[in-house]
Formats: sequence, structure tokens, C-alpha cells
Amino acid sequence: MEDLYGVAFVDDNIAAYITLKLESSYKAFAKNKISEIGDLNILPIYRNQGIGSKLISTAPKEAIKKQAMLLESELVYILAMMVDMVLHKGYISN
Repeated sequence: MEDLYGVAFVDDNIAAYITLKLESSYKAFAKNKISEIGDLNILPIYRNQGIGSKLISTAPKEAIKKQAMLLESELVYILAMMVDMVLHKGYISN
């Protein structure tokens, strides 16, 4: 099954992207047809503007369109983790 990709633009410039794995590599997720967010990257100049939140909130809608499930509680956990690591601690993914 394919992955989904979302890209956010600000004034015709790429600001962020997200990947959604429709078929998770985690056995429990795959067994229950639960998708997972594989990657979320936001360029530093576009952080703290709600772009990541918007991408994350769009992911379940796209997963549902592709006949997959993404648990809202997992999204809340992922979002909280991302906010903590990326925004508050300055974590930068390679």
C-alpha cells in the first residue's frame, strides 16, 4: 500500500511536509489497519504558526479516504510529543 504525502506552502514556498504510512510497520497497528505518521518536518522560519497542527489534522481525513484508520488518541499523543520535542526543546530532525 502506498504512503500519503502532504505539503504545506506559504507564499509559494514549501513550509512543511508530512508522510502518512497507510500500512504501519508496527504489527499491532498493521493488524488493526491503523495508519501512522511517518514524518513531520517544518522549516524553522514557519514553526509556531499552526502549520504542523493543520497537517496533522488533515492526516486522518486522508487516511479515511484511503480506507485506513488513524486513532485520534494517537494523533493527540504524537502532536503533544512533537510540540514538546520540536517547539520547546529545539529538537531538529536530520
